[in-house]
Amino acid sequence: MSRPRAGYIGFNRDPAAGAESAPGVWTLREAEAARRAGTWPGSPDPYFSNVSLLLHMDGTNGSTSFPDTSGSPKSVTAGGSAAVSTASSKFGGASVRIPASSYLEVSGSGLTPSGDFALELWANFDSTGSHYVMVQSFWTGGGWALWQHPDYPGKASFWVWNYSNSSPLMVSTTSFTAGVWTYIAVSRSGNAWNLYFNGTREATVTNSASISQPLLRVGSYRDSSTVSVASMIGYQDDVRLTLQTARGYTGASITVPTAAFSNS
Repeated sequence: MSRPRAGYIGFNRDPAAGAESAPGVWTLREAEAARRAGTWPGSPDPYFSNVSLLLHMDGTNGSTSFPDTSGSPKSVTAGGSAAVSTASSKFGGASVRIPASSYLEVSGSGLTPSGDFALELWANFDSTGSHYVMVQSFWTGGGWALWQHPDYPGKASFWVWNYSNSSPLMVSTTSFTAGVWTYIAVSRSGNAWNLYFNGTREATVTNSASISQPLLRVGSYRDSSTVSVASMIGYQDDVRLTLQTARGYTGASITVPTAAFSNS
């Protein structure tokens, strides 16, 4: 007696044949076809309504269009020579290439992490040990930044200028490796701040520092005269800012994403 074939109830060897369903409803045949093709959609994000910025950096090589796929899309303008690149990516086959004196300028309301928040991104630097910015607001008052600072070469450091103008709030213990994609996350829950490097919490602090400036740049520093300096010189992919929740990123480790962030 042959063993029954495991799989979906109603499994068909030609899963796409005659597959018809209402919009937004998947039949078993469609689900199996999508699974085989690697296009089965990821689980909905339970915090999506709090996502303020979501940049997948996908598109045609050389494009300077960077759609924000959050629920409240922001305007994103490429500055300098920043452009979509298919030379390297973490997800989706493309990322943003940020050479010297280049950046993405972000504008719109709802970009200030003044309470609980979670900031996540994938970074890939050409080299390490210098003055390379990943994201930053104005360098004033309640400004903030995530970067490699020359005083902490190769490390991920998170700064809040209402805390200190001369030292970061948190610094990673692990260093970036040039040419390697690294997942960085920063969270705040109440007065508890955490910095994660590839899913491992490498810094945590209790501090009442306040942030009052919005995220303005991806890949570069911006001062009050909009001067661009300290560009990342590398690639970024899947940048996500979630406000009013830390997404539960409070423990000793978090799950490293294995797919692009959900758009719903």
